[in-house]
Amino acid sequence: MLYNRERAIKYMKEAGVSAIIATSPKSITYFSGYSWPLESSMRQYMFTPEASSELMFSGFVLIPAEGEPTLILGSRFAMNSDDVWIRDVRLFGGNFPFDLSMSPAGFVGKAGEVMRGNSYETAAEALVAVMRERGLADGSRIGVEIEGMGDSGRLALAGLLPDATLLDCTKLIRLVRMVKTDAEIDRMRTAINIAERAATAAIEQAQPDGTLEAIEREYRIRLGEHCADFAAVQLAAGGVGLTTQPTYAPSRSEVVFTDWCAIYRNYWADIGMSFMFEAPPELVRTKDAALKECVAAGGRALRPGVRSSEVFRAMCDALAKGGIEGNEPQGHGIGLDVREYPIIVPDCGGRIVDDCIDVSADFPLEENMVINLEIGHFLPAIGAIQNEQSFIVRSGGGELLIPYSRRSPVLAL
Repeated sequence: MLYNRERAIKYMKEAGVSAIIATSPKSITYFSGYSWPLESSMRQYMFTPEASSELMFSGFVLIPAEGEPTLILGSRFAMNSDDVWIRDVRLFGGNFPFDLSMSPAGFVGKAGEVMRGNSYETAAEALVAVMRERGLADGSRIGVEIEGMGDSGRLALAGLLPDATLLDCTKLIRLVRMVKTDAEIDRMRTAINIAERAATAAIEQAQPDGTLEAIEREYRIRLGEHCADFAAVQLAAGGVGLTTQPTYAPSRSEVVFTDWCAIYRNYWADIGMSFMFEAPPELVRTKDAALKECVAAGGRALRPGVRSSEVFRAMCDALAKGGIEGNEPQGHGIGLDVREYPIIVPDCGGRIVDDCIDVSADFPLEENMVINLEIGHFLPAIGAIQNEQSFIVRSGGGELLIPYSRRSPVLAL
């Protein structure tokens, strides 16, 4: 199971809500394990030209503070839910027009459930039926992830639940997802290990004056060998700006900034490193060492109770000691999204607010957060240097998610 049930219930109780409703594809994956790769891409106008750009295939997960959760899923995709951990799965909507002329007499298991049909026309109707069964439809305070719903969906749900108080809990769900379960950490460790090996292999085969397209092709191949999906690879062109242009070709003498992303079973990997075709000059070695110490200092600061701004300050102090001024390090949580809470930035007094929570944006860190730390340094006409690693927050300081072992031509760790 991916989601942290105890953490979700804690936030619900603090907010005074009886249940929360996940509506966005990634939150549905988090709370149920269900996913369909095209769910975030399919929009209503793609099937009905005059319709809106709202999601075509909506669904819900109802997570009550007491009792078991329910996954609400379109009938067409029910066969994709065999490995979800939620036992109560409700189907809605019509299915494909089946030709039964060659079919056997009976169907068992999930196929039988699909063939027997269902009594809910829409996802909202199924959700309301479950809420009535659970005693949540009348007089209850219910958190709803508004971000995953279009205007019509919100209005429809409000109309079907006139006696419930519906509250936006979009940011509450982000806070729940900040701290990773062991299952999530295992999946993220696999993701980043695949990405690190694939990126290193792509760099090792790179040739002077070869194109980014050739580097990317090798990266894609290596990811595919381990069932991971390509997300992005970008270089810093001549130390001036980032590029994904396939025809860009770094020169023999350039220090090449690289940033790589991949996705494995819905979880992101985000890594960064630099390489050279020639032995790096002293200036590059010195600055690279300062960047590595910046990330290492941030990693040492990743302890429970330390605020995000304190980690940022530790990284800035390390940069200053290394003689680098004017660069701002970056850091962020990572998981089902490439960037999640917490965000490692200075404390500007901002707050994270929805109808259910109101907390400082300068979060105190918690055990088992997974945080990506990075710093880039741009040297026009020479190139750019990048260092980026992911850590697990532990009581003794950040623990690297994987043991990085980068080889030449990558600038040594």
